[in-house]
Amino acid sequence: MKRCALTAVLVCLLAMAAACRSVPVIGEKSDESDEFTWQGTLRLGLFTMTKGPLFPYEAGTDPIWKPMIQERLKDFMEAHPGVQIEVVDIHSGPGWLETVLNDPDLRPDVVELTPYQAWRMADQLMNLTDWIHQETGWTGAYAELAARMSPDEGTLLLPLRVIPWIVFYDPEQFRELGIPEPAEDWTIYDFVETAQRLAEAGRPVGSMGGLEAAERIVRAWGGRYTSPDGGSVIGWMDSEETVDAFVRYAQLVPAGLDSGDPKELPALGMWEASSLRNLYLIRYADYGIGPTPKVPDGERINVAKMSGLAVLKDSEHPYAALDLLKWLIGRNDEEALTFVADHTLDTVSESFTTSPHASVAALKERMREGDRRRGTRIVPTVSGEGGLLRFT
Repeated sequence: MKRCALTAVLVCLLAMAAACRSVPVIGEKSDESDEFTWQGTLRLGLFTMTKGPLFPYEAGTDPIWKPMIQERLKDFMEAHPGVQIEVVDIHSGPGWLETVLNDPDLRPDVVELTPYQAWRMADQLMNLTDWIHQETGWTGAYAELAARMSPDEGTLLLPLRVIPWIVFYDPEQFRELGIPEPAEDWTIYDFVETAQRLAEAGRPVGSMGGLEAAERIVRAWGGRYTSPDGGSVIGWMDSEETVDAFVRYAQLVPAGLDSGDPKELPALGMWEASSLRNLYLIRYADYGIGPTPKVPDGERINVAKMSGLAVLKDSEHPYAALDLLKWLIGRNDEEALTFVADHTLDTVSESFTTSPHASVAALKERMREGDRRRGTRIVPTVSGEGGLLRFT
């Protein structure tokens, strides 16, 4: 009888040992180090521009899609030999996020989401507010940006991609026509006047039309396209404040602007940062990057398509996930904002990360610094599918 009992105990112990080998675990902190002993697998769900495999794969091994972030994940695995990091691609288009989250074989520990998606599934995400303040070096601009991407109840997302509106121009054409280059204190009225002067001289000017182009001005004048969570249009898009703001903006836009050849950059424009991939071409090496014009009688804001990284509440390894994110994003605000700018542009074109051009360096600097020196806030856009990033 005792022998049978002993055998049963041994079988249980062997089963537990096998389970420990197959289930990722995070060791306790050692007495001699503040670092966790890493052992096991973490999985990240990341937006992708490709139609890659719908199964987890080791970070950095996709033969087609090799963004900077996956190279950094590979570096982390090399620095922590006990860790395996898997990536699951989240394709653009409806249904892909739900497919990944609802399949136990795909569900990640950390997932990339837009602010709108995070608001919708807030009850499934860890509140990172206390952790940011107590465990990271993000005490300024990066932490503030993270807070603006999340509901008032707490920070759910760590900024990963931020695609603001950027002013660009050709200094040579400005000098030729005697037009002052954009200054830090210029206004939307200065922008319009400059656009008119260029148009009268027959120079191409980027279009100012469209709902997305108008949003930052409409928001500055008190209008709003949707509810704060992006879930409702009725009562917001048709509100008196929004209609009045849009009419004011429409009256500002000069008539007869010609954008010129769509394959070329105009002499002046204000586009999303991701639309400026041509800056890596040699003929645009010296293009200027200027501040977005402020609205003198309105709030100083810029809008941006955004995504961030969230930790799922049901992750088996939340502390390991948080340590990974802190290592990945950076030790302080400066490193974090640099990572966000570099990663954002890298997902558009690898040439952004390798280009030696002054125009690309200026673009990265503007994306890192934004217009904070003038008190301008960057907030998530709500135009177009609740601010969803589109990669097609």
